[in-house]
Amino acid sequence: MAAEKPSSVSNVADLIQLPRFDAAGAVELGEALLAVAGEVPELPGSLKRAKDALEEDLAALRGAAAARLAAAVSAAAATDQAAIAAADRALDACWTALHDWLSAFTKLPEGIAEKAEAGALLGAIFPDGLSFILLPHESEWEQSDHRILRIAGDQLGDRIHRLGGGVLVETLAAAHAAYGKALGLPRPPGEKADGATGVAKALDTFVATLRVYTIKVTAHVEIGEPQTAVLASALLEPLLHYQARYSR
Repeated sequence: MAAEKPSSVSNVADLIQLPRFDAAGAVELGEALLAVAGEVPELPGSLKRAKDALEEDLAALRGAAAARLAAAVSAAAATDQAAIAAADRALDACWTALHDWLSAFTKLPEGIAEKAEAGALLGAIFPDGLSFILLPHESEWEQSDHRILRIAGDQLGDRIHRLGGGVLVETLAAAHAAYGKALGLPRPPGEKADGATGVAKALDTFVATLRVYTIKVTAHVEIGEPQTAVLASALLEPLLHYQARYSR
């Protein structure tokens, strides 16, 4: 793990605003950042040390997430797998139906208001398409819950209703609730899956190291040396892409 940072460094690092991550998102971003850094033949010393620290904390986060998943799978083995599979298929069908329904509007001729509105909803709810329905059960439920909350909290549901898709929203909410019930999710307040505390701690450590890495890459830029700006832009491109995807 990266060494505990002095308070002055922590205060500076707090100035860097990062997206909100769950463990899966942090691992995805960490892998993308390290892949880009790995393509640089020889990183400057300070950047290499920051990259190595990031790689170390990413490995720890992966390990904690894997342990939590193993515990969740073990607990799920004692539940009704047939009920979980049926609820999973129903939820997958509902998300697919909403996705395909909105996609159909986007095929209308230009100039039709419903075409633009459906395209905006499609981008807001499905920034990465339907790939999340292929995740392991608990991760899929978390991604589904995130989208359900967005539909309700950002008034996306009202906009879908106005397009005529009320039954899709209502059926989706019911299927999501049934899937959560089959999995025992969400858990009661205060109750955590085995390994959840370890994942949270590993995630906090990774995010702190990512802030320092971002600071060091940004500080590498020198006035009058355009190659340093090119390198910094390349190293941070995955972070900028991630922020753009989830900024809404």
